[in-house]
Order: sequence, then structure tokens, then C-alpha cells
Amino acid sequence: MIGGASAMAVTAAVGLCYAIYKAVKWIHSLRQNYKTFERIGVAGPKPIFLLGNALEFMKKPKKMHEVHADLIKKYGRVTGLFMGVRGRYLLTDPDIIKEITVKQFSNFLNRSITFNTGFRFDLGLLILRDDHWKKVRNILTPNFTSNKMKNMRPLLDDSTRILMQKLDEATKTGEPVNIWEWFGTYTMQIIMATAFGTDVDSQTNSDNILNKRASQSLHLSPFAVISAVFLPALFPLMVRLDRSFINGMGFIDNFADKVLSMRKKEVDSKRQDIMQIMIDASDESKKGSLTHDEAVGQIITVLLAGYETTNNALGYIAYLLALHPEVQDKLINEIESAYNSTDSKEIDYDIIMYKMAYLDMVISESLRLYPPVMSIGREIKEDCVIKGVKFLKGLTIGIPAYAMHRDPEFWEEPEKFDPERFSEERKNSINTYAYLPFGIGPRACIGSRFALMEIKLCLVKVLMAYRFVTCPETQIPLQVKSAGSLSPQNGIYLKIEKR
Repeated sequence: MIGGASAMAVTAAVGLCYAIYKAVKWIHSLRQNYKTFERIGVAGPKPIFLLGNALEFMKKPKKMHEVHADLIKKYGRVTGLFMGVRGRYLLTDPDIIKEITVKQFSNFLNRSITFNTGFRFDLGLLILRDDHWKKVRNILTPNFTSNKMKNMRPLLDDSTRILMQKLDEATKTGEPVNIWEWFGTYTMQIIMATAFGTDVDSQTNSDNILNKRASQSLHLSPFAVISAVFLPALFPLMVRLDRSFINGMGFIDNFADKVLSMRKKEVDSKRQDIMQIMIDASDESKKGSLTHDEAVGQIITVLLAGYETTNNALGYIAYLLALHPEVQDKLINEIESAYNSTDSKEIDYDIIMYKMAYLDMVISESLRLYPPVMSIGREIKEDCVIKGVKFLKGLTIGIPAYAMHRDPEFWEEPEKFDPERFSEERKNSINTYAYLPFGIGPRACIGSRFALMEIKLCLVKVLMAYRFVTCPETQIPLQVKSAGSLSPQNGIYLKIEKR
């Protein structure tokens, strides 16, 4: 008969053997997982145990856009890599992209990264999945019309007036300014006015608590970002450890909730803004409305999705105009022609949105060189085959917009700033699925019309009175960094001159 001590030893030995068996089985399973792309004939860099291809990105920290371009160049238009243990297709084939984003969209509906912050931001269109996303998108889409955007235009006037005052001061001092930073506070003020229904001077009083908390909510710690990409299971924990983000997002979540609740009680409110769109969309007396929490989630999403992208776009356009004075001159001439034919110097929505072809060309070309979103991600719901490539359920897809926008197969002299690419004579030669500044298909950016209105209004107003000029502090070529978006690494320094 086995004694107590012996029985415990046997139990421990059995437990240890079982643990070793499970570990060996898990290691074997993981090794087989890393052979996935090899088995289906998709080329890519060899993964490292647990890390996958993380080292490819560590070699060029904050240069994910360059890593994507390097991988595509080396392995082809369909490249297989591993973000930790999860497989990811890197795609730059326009025909496959068309299938994924439009024709077979239902099989690639969800974004590839699932955020779980614990705040109502998780109910925003950026994060929602499956039927929940469809419900919210279907409710919101009819509300983001041209007429509603047009009605919001006056709300941008205060922000633009303050920006013009700052630019005027800059012409007097002659000092270079970080125009990217200035456009950031300008964009923040507009978002606060339109999405949060709050008139706050973000441009001259950036130390106010709302600005500080909003800024905190925009930036996750590097550990949280890395976990979201390579170890999604750890993401909720990394978020909870990021006190700055928690404080910022908690404040913004609560603030949006309170303002929305207060505005709902103001029966006679005439303010036409994004907040009002959310109030109308969450009208419980109507069938198929948003819940209050879903409406709060969309308001927060406008901040997180609309701030950095618009800020960056304005900064890059100013930079490119300063580098190419002949383009700036032509744009100024168009602005003068458009407004010399009117009796008012007020910025007219219909003119800037529909009657300034060269402005459209300049913006489109700037967004090609510096796309607001560096990469578009999708998740595969079911196995399928597209153009002979097998796409496996549960794996993800990355469409690197930056790499596609600078690919010589799709663009002649891709590094050259040439707005004429988007002229009436030439734009029909552009492959729609090789130009993705706001995404494409049903999951494209719902706020792109608002963003373009903001960009156009700012540029037209500024160029009516000033010019962007390079100076010794201007970085040429401009160094950029990338994670979720593409931002200037050291700001954008220019001089402002009166015309």
C-alpha cells in the first residue's frame, strides 16, 4: 500500500508529466501555426517563436509604413507575416482589395484589432463588430449628409478667426512656427465645438482641463499599443495600467455623457452640430435609434478618429505648398478667382466643396503622399479563395495605404508631388483600389465629408491672406513616424508671410 508521502509524490509526478505534455503539445501547435503561410504558398519572413515577425518592426521603430513597403517589395503583393502568434496577410493587390472591401465585404466586415478599453468608445463605429456595427452604421449614414455638414460650417468660424490672429502675429515676428502643432489646437477646438457642443479656446488656452484630458485620451502607452497588435489578450490589462489614458478617457467619457444628457433636455436647441446628429439618432421615440451609450461612443470616436488625422493632413498640405511655391501660387489664383466673382469674402460651403477643382487636386495628392491612416485592417470570417490565394478563417489582413500610394506600379514618379495626377484628364487612369486615403467600401470613414470641409475651409481662409514659406528650420525631407497614423516626427516648421 502506498503511503501518504508516496501518493503525493506520484500525484506530483503525474501532474508534472501532464503539464509537460500540454506544454509540448502547445509548442508543437504553435510551430505548426507558424507554418500556415508556407502550407498555402504565401511568401513572407520567417517567424520567431512567440514573437512572430515583431523583430521586423523593431528594426525600424516608429517606421511601420517603411517596414510594410520593404516587406511587399521583398515578398510580393500578398505577403504572410505573424503579429505575435496571429497570422496576417499584407496586401497591395488592387483586385483582391476590391473583393475584400466591396464584393465579399460580409466575409471581411470586422476590423483586425479588437479594442476593449472598458469605456463607451468601444461602442463607436471604429470598434464595433458584425450586426452591432451594421445597426449603428445604418442609423448614422443618413445623418452625415451634405446639408448637415453645410449647416455646421458657421461653427468653424471662431476657430478659424483665432488661427488667423495667430498667423498674423507670426508674420509680424518673422519667427518660424510649428504649423503642425498650430493645426492641432485648431482641429481640437473644432472637434470640441462640433462633437462635444462646447465652445473652448484650445488654440490660446491649451492648458484648460478639457484639452489636457482630451490629449491624454488620444495616446495609449507603447505597451498597450504593442499588446493590441501582438498580444491582444493582454490589451485590457495594459490599458488599465495606463493611468494617463484612463484618466483622460474617463474624463472625456463622462463629459460627453453629461453634455449629451443636457442637450437632450434643451428642446429648443438650434445648434446644428455632430452632437445634434447624435441626439436625433438616439431619439427613443423613433424605431431603430441609438442607445444613449452608443451615442456617447460615437462622440468620443469623432475625437479619437478625427483629431490626429485632420491635424496631420493640414500640416502636410502646408508643408508641400511651402516646398512647391508654383503649386501654392496656382491654388491662390483659383481662390482669388472664385471669390472675386462673389460679393462676399465669407467662405461659401458650395464653392469650396464643389467649385474649386485645383484645391481638390492639391488635397488629393497630399493625401496620397501622406495618407491619414497608414494601414487598413480586416479580419477573415470564413475560409475563401481570391485570385488563387487562400484566405483562412481567423487570420487578419493589412492593406498598407502608404505603401500602395507610393508604389511605382500604380503611380508614375510616386515620390513626386504632382496635383495634376488628379486632374479631369488624368484621374480616370487612377486605380480606385490603389488610392485609399479614407478607406474604401462600407467601412470607409463616415466623417470624410466633414474632414474635407474642415481642411478646405482652413486652407482657403489662410491662403486668402498668407503664404506658407520654408525656412532653415524646415526639415527637408520630412521625417515621419507611424503607428496607427502617420505623423511628422519633429513637427513641421514654416514661416508665414502676408500676401
